[in-house]
Amino acid sequence: MPEIIGAQMSSSPINNQCSNLTSEIIKLIPGGIWALINETNRMVYLVYSNSMVGSLARNLTTIKDGWHRYKNLCADINNLEFKVIEIYRGNDLENRLRLNYWFDYYRNNGYQLYNKNIPVKVWINIELYNNSGTYAVLVRLVNSKRKFLVGAFLTKDEADGFIETYYSKGIYNVIKDNGPLTQIMDIINGC
Repeated sequence: MPEIIGAQMSSSPINNQCSNLTSEIIKLIPGGIWALINETNRMVYLVYSNSMVGSLARNLTTIKDGWHRYKNLCADINNLEFKVIEIYRGNDLENRLRLNYWFDYYRNNGYQLYNKNIPVKVWINIELYNNSGTYAVLVRLVNSKRKFLVGAFLTKDEADGFIETYYSKGIYNVIKDNGPLTQIMDIINGC
């Protein structure tokens, strides 16, 4: 599960180069989600990376030099504050889902996004599995590239209950059922 950093933590103006730089760099060693926030205009730029240090350095260089693909960031450089949002240790899909969560969080709190591209589009797929009279209702997270089994159930009602419990507010984490049928389907599917 990702470790969420509190709102008051890791906030510093990006144009103040000397302010507690060492502690900020230490927080950037792991992968995670970070933001450049413009409170004046209520705008935010959200990024996830396996190396927050490298990602931040690349973005700040292109912003400072005026090359960044989101030109509004270049114009707003003096109003931007840096914030570590979340430190994670997940796989690529989980990290992108967490970034989706933060996109929605900031939008729902009245911010506009500099980067409007959704990190990953994922939906829930329910399908009936039938192999020689063995039936299961499979619940998968699906995107344009792959399907990821998150549960296998005996009935559609059980599958619907799982979805309602864990995914009714959105797909922001990979939550997997650990029941025996899911474990068997993992073995069959080679997971």
